[in-house]
Amino acid sequence: MFRKIRWTLAAVGLVILVGGGASIFWRPAHEVVYELSRSPITCGRFGCVALYWLEVGNTGREVQPEVLVRLQAKLLDTATLRPQARDFGKVDRAVQVSDADGVRTYALGPMRPEQRVELSFVLHRPDPQAFPGWDEILVAVEGAHGTVHAGGPAWTILLRIWYSLLGPL
Repeated sequence: MFRKIRWTLAAVGLVILVGGGASIFWRPAHEVVYELSRSPITCGRFGCVALYWLEVGNTGREVQPEVLVRLQAKLLDTATLRPQARDFGKVDRAVQVSDADGVRTYALGPMRPEQRVELSFVLHRPDPQAFPGWDEILVAVEGAHGTVHAGGPAWTILLRIWYSLLGPL
């Protein structure tokens, strides 16, 4: 029974690893993983709204001195609820915001290992087809050191815990 659970967890880890590019089998010194999400579009009498959020996590062993999120400024200027950053989606986080060449940069500041920050905003459009995809909004996520991968920061951390507990197969 225990062997089946280990194989199942290994298979799930492998799928997430391949999809996200981050490692669950070792922990690099510097690594940033981010995940893009959007709520279902909700429409009513006055148009449609959707909540967008981007979760960024430091999945490395060392502190990231600076993590930058770059988004298209023209799309953020139309946001009903302006972007706000929160630690773990709960506690407001002070960030530095700057604009250059149509790109709005959110400097999230230093991030401790396993720390996650969520950047969220709400867009309003007249119809559901008018909402941009993340490929039209996101310019880049950058860490001061190491690699940056799209994936799930929480999943990466959780799967590393599982791997450390269950060990290699």
